[in-house]
Amino acid sequence: MQTEIFEQLRQLSIELNLSFEPQDWGIINASAERVEEFMNYLDEKETLQNKIKYHVFELIVASFNEYLLEETCTEKLKTHFIELLARNAENETLQPIINYWKHLNGTDYPVSRFL
Repeated sequence: MQTEIFEQLRQLSIELNLSFEPQDWGIINASAERVEEFMNYLDEKETLQNKIKYHVFELIVASFNEYLLEETCTEKLKTHFIELLARNAENETLQPIINYWKHLNGTDYPVSRFL
């Protein structure tokens, strides 16, 4: 089963033109410039397996954090992020990501106030 997830993550990396590194994939590939693209991808791929959705969601949260650090957050993108969170709030697979980021404090983790 683990091999299947690794292969799906490898394919996702190719599809999104990202590095394939299974450990902390979402954090390693975080990009403030691509956060909207990543959110749109998750919106369009509603049938993703939860194990892959976990990685995409982690990528989005880490990317949104970087985006917030640049202090250029638009209301449109902020609203999109909040809506994405609301749609996925009940997904138990994603709870570890939400809980991890929610408990980070300080100026380096502005995304925590959205979670």
